[in-house]
Amino acid sequence: MAVTGGAILLVTTLVLTVLIVRPLEALTRASERIARGSLDVEVPARGAAEVRRLAASFTGMAKQLKADRLALEERLRELEATTAELGEAEEQILRSARLASVGRLAAGVAHEIGNPLSAILGLVELARDEEMEASERSELLARTQRETERIHRIIRELLDFARQGGPSDDDDAVGQEVSDLAEVVGDAVRLVAPQQGGVPVRVDLEEALPPVRGSADRLTQVLLNLLLNAVDAVREAERQGEVRLRATRAGEGVELVVEDDGPGVPDALRDSIFEPFVTSKATGDGTGLGLAVTHTILERLGGSIDVENVPGAGARFRVHLPPPKPPTIRPPPPAS
Repeated sequence: MAVTGGAILLVTTLVLTVLIVRPLEALTRASERIARGSLDVEVPARGAAEVRRLAASFTGMAKQLKADRLALEERLRELEATTAELGEAEEQILRSARLASVGRLAAGVAHEIGNPLSAILGLVELARDEEMEASERSELLARTQRETERIHRIIRELLDFARQGGPSDDDDAVGQEVSDLAEVVGDAVRLVAPQQGGVPVRVDLEEALPPVRGSADRLTQVLLNLLLNAVDAVREAERQGEVRLRATRAGEGVELVVEDDGPGVPDALRDSIFEPFVTSKATGDGTGLGLAVTHTILERLGGSIDVENVPGAGARFRVHLPPPKPPTIRPPPPAS
């Protein structure tokens, strides 16, 4: 009986090893190879019927995973190629936009400077008349001076625009400057006062406004451009109106709003109002550089500006002034 029992146990062990244990070990090794990233796996279908079905299912799963991986890799290559094409297309669009901007800038310079130059040439030609009376010659010289000053103003504003809009090594220093907006508003309103021409400027500042990023000079220039444009807009409307300046907290920064009772911004200029030489004023009344300079100053400071027309009133310029930057901590120089 002992011999018979031992023989039965041995046969059972061999059968279990051949039909179950070894096929399961093959499945285990195959799953380990898949876990390491190798999908070229095929498990022999042997052993018991259930184990053979499991092996066949496992092999089918591995083949499906391999096919999915190949499809994903192919899709990834297509996406990379598409991304490269989109990058090239974007670069071409940006290059075209830069060329178009340069073209508009050159055309604007030629137009703004060409008109007073033509006037100066005509005035000088008239002034050469030796029989002209002294008073008439004096008037021609005064007009010539005004046209020359106009050219000087255009060039100065163009240089301001180029200086503010171009890259600079001191951008970090610009961002570190801090100003008290209440003081800036007070200075700007006092500077505008001689040019208001009877147009009232109403100021409404929230109490205890936080400091804002940017130097007082730059922020004063921003406010001057907006206030002068607003005053001119009210005059253009030829009706009783005013300019309203409001400043309130907006998160950690400050929102500044300049609103007028003028005719508003024409729809055709709404999308390009912050580009150089774009203006709704009559020829000779403005260069179209003020808002462009304002936009670039705010852009460098990390702020923003947008415009909308107010129903029943004029234009509303909304400026976001960011909070001061945290101080830059520079690592100490390495010890020599």
